[in-house]
Amino acid sequence: MRDGASLNITGSGTFSGGSAAGGAGGSVGGGNGAAAGSDLFLANGTTTFNPTGTLTFNGTIGDASASSVPTGQGFVAGSGPGAAIAVTGGTVVLNGANTYAGGTTLSGGVTVAGHAAAFSTGMMTFSGGTLRAGAADLTIGNQITLATGGGTVDTDGRTLTLSGVITGGADLTKSGAGTLIVHWLSNTGTTTVSAGTLQGGAAYAFGMQSAYVVASGATLDLGGFDQAIGSLAGAGTVTNGATLRLVGTSNASTTFSGVIRDGAGTLGLELDIAGTLTLTGASTYTGGTRICDCSTLQIGNGGMTGSIVGDVVNYGALVFNRSNTYQFDGVISGDGAIRQIGGGRTILTGNSSGFGGLTTIEAGTLSVNGMLGGTLAVLSGGTLGGTGTVGNTVVAAGGVLAPGNSIGTLTVAGNLAFAAGSSYRVEVSPTTADRTTVTGTASLAGTVTASFQLGAPISRQYAILHAAGGVSGTFDPGVVTNLPASLKSSLSYDGTHAYLNFDIAYSGLPRNQQSVADAIAASFRGTGSLPMIFAAMTPGGLTTVSGEVAAGTQQAAFNGASLFLNLMLDPMAGARGATASAPGSSLIEMADLSAGPTPAARVEAGWSVWTKASGQAGRSASDAGLSAAGTTSSMFGVAAGADKRIAADTLVGFALSGGGSSFGGRGSASGDFFQAGLYGSTRLGEGYLSAALAYGWNRFDVSRQVSVGGLSETYTSSPVGHTLGGRIEAGRRFGTRALAWTPYAAVEAIGYSASAYSEGFAAPATGIFALTYGARTSGTLRTELGLRLDSLTPLAPGADLLTFGRLAYGYQAGTQRSIDAAFQTLAGSGFAVFGARASTHTMLASFGAEARLAGGMRATASLDGELGDRHRSIRANLGLRHSW
Repeated sequence: MRDGASLNITGSGTFSGGSAAGGAGGSVGGGNGAAAGSDLFLANGTTTFNPTGTLTFNGTIGDASASSVPTGQGFVAGSGPGAAIAVTGGTVVLNGANTYAGGTTLSGGVTVAGHAAAFSTGMMTFSGGTLRAGAADLTIGNQITLATGGGTVDTDGRTLTLSGVITGGADLTKSGAGTLIVHWLSNTGTTTVSAGTLQGGAAYAFGMQSAYVVASGATLDLGGFDQAIGSLAGAGTVTNGATLRLVGTSNASTTFSGVIRDGAGTLGLELDIAGTLTLTGASTYTGGTRICDCSTLQIGNGGMTGSIVGDVVNYGALVFNRSNTYQFDGVISGDGAIRQIGGGRTILTGNSSGFGGLTTIEAGTLSVNGMLGGTLAVLSGGTLGGTGTVGNTVVAAGGVLAPGNSIGTLTVAGNLAFAAGSSYRVEVSPTTADRTTVTGTASLAGTVTASFQLGAPISRQYAILHAAGGVSGTFDPGVVTNLPASLKSSLSYDGTHAYLNFDIAYSGLPRNQQSVADAIAASFRGTGSLPMIFAAMTPGGLTTVSGEVAAGTQQAAFNGASLFLNLMLDPMAGARGATASAPGSSLIEMADLSAGPTPAARVEAGWSVWTKASGQAGRSASDAGLSAAGTTSSMFGVAAGADKRIAADTLVGFALSGGGSSFGGRGSASGDFFQAGLYGSTRLGEGYLSAALAYGWNRFDVSRQVSVGGLSETYTSSPVGHTLGGRIEAGRRFGTRALAWTPYAAVEAIGYSASAYSEGFAAPATGIFALTYGARTSGTLRTELGLRLDSLTPLAPGADLLTFGRLAYGYQAGTQRSIDAAFQTLAGSGFAVFGARASTHTMLASFGAEARLAGGMRATASLDGELGDRHRSIRANLGLRHSW
């Protein structure tokens, strides 16, 4: 075949002997699956291979020469540099040990190397073509140039070694599974590992000025040798023990979201680039990191990923940019810069006291739990925290110093300065608070913000800053807290400290609320500590915890004692008021019978026994001035007695009574009582004078529900009270048997006493609001002025009907009902709580009827009502009496 001719090998074509083709402009083509099993000799110049499918050469491709060309064919051997091959399309498989000397150009298609000498020994040039490994563990030693269009090496699941020098300014792509090992890759274009592994076969085998992109799933393997590349990007893996240096000078910044990790040995990373490497993957290499003065290593890119481990020698910039919490345990040294720019929190735990550069906190939080030397500047939007030690620190306007992580101490080994507009933020626990300890001086300005664990106790004072070299300036006076308005905060100072102080301050509250608030404040001031649930008490909460229901036991006891005294002196119960309607000294009858014994005969009938049952219901009004609730009450009882006329105008008697009571307001109570009394009456002409004295024993079961601050607890108690009361009544009767009226006056005094007692509770209640009540002695005095009316109507021989009524005014002194209490959990928290006041002015009204039967039997029914300025009640009574 002569110069410029072409050779086409079809699927069925074969070479039976050697051949030579002209190199200048010649071409070799073939159909799909065509194979050349014989040798192919090419003349000087370039022969282009451009099959439409796959063309396989199993023989040798060599230069045409006098000795290689068959004789008698009319060909003349060349004398130039040798034959060259250019693959421009299709797939060309070279399985032979080729000897052509003019080099190989891969500008298109795929060239498969099935032999180490597939490309002879000449120069290989990539300008857009692909080299594919056609045999396992193949090493090709040709020098390679990456020209315009670059090249691709497809290892196709095999291991291929390129041991020659690879140069040029175009890109190189490693594709396919398997491993490509390079010994001297010095290209300046982009090197992309799209699949499989690119491995260094010698030290510094990678292109120092090449930008490396390692795709997801692909690997850049250092091969155990130190390597240098221009930059790193992608999402794959960098591995195997050695040092990877980034030494590019293009001022390019890249992001690598893959993983850099140790392999057979430890891997280290060194940045010497005029740009930024951003790592957003979880890198685990342990060989350390070195950042040169022109380089920046950024951990994270504003998201939630990106990490390294190990120590960092930092002469450039180490930047933390994550939106969540990230802990770095390595040691940072050098004199470069550290920047916290992410919105999250970075925690440094290593001993970086040897760091001598500047740390700026521009956003988020930098928590130093280890040691960090150099100078720190907390800028607007940034927060410095932690429990470690830092160097000289300046907090600029808008910056925040927040020592501790959640209660802790941050040490400043040097001086600390706050600018106006800065913030000092502390958290407070039951016994301590965040604190900054400064070995030098502290210059104060800005605002203090305090936050509290609302379920925990709070102390009166916390030392929040100590400066051994002295404190100058002050924080702004107003402290920003998350506390309720009842807790007042303030700041105080001495020569070396700043203190955060608290006090309880309620004002303008109703009496009960103020009393409880003052007790809580007194305990706080006396003990220096207070559970937060008390400190956060609202006015409504103060009312709920006051134990007001306990004050109601006194009024219940007073009501029972008053009822008993009135029953014993009830003039309708057998004329014990001595208001007989006819002449004589009768103390037994309210009015003369229509036909009865003579007065003398009546004197002889001197004994009477009686019983009376009563049921009462009442309601008292609330008292806004006291914040006392209105109450409802009920009482029932049965009394029985006996009396004897010891003289014509005088009788004496005794009585017993028992019953129960209940009342409710802010809580509920039920009680039992037992009473015993003496009474007497004497007639003074048309007038009378009566008196009674009684003792009462009262036991109550009190329960109150407290729901405050998320707690709902029940407290119970069983106090016992005693009463001692007396009543004196005098009056004069006017009229006839048909209608009579009796003006009267009475004085009633009752005393009450009870021992101290405490509330109990059952799990799961905590008992935090349980009260202890003090011993109590109190009394009440009531005077009455009124008019009694009665009328006697005969019904039949030996039977009369007596109707009667009463209208009176009562004035009561000593209407306050209070009890002393103290919280069992708060020392020095005594206070007085008041129940609803009794009425001072009361209108009294009664109406009833008594049937008088032969043989000395009497049956009585009546209603009694009270209408006061603060209460109202109604009572029904039924009675029987027998005299003889």
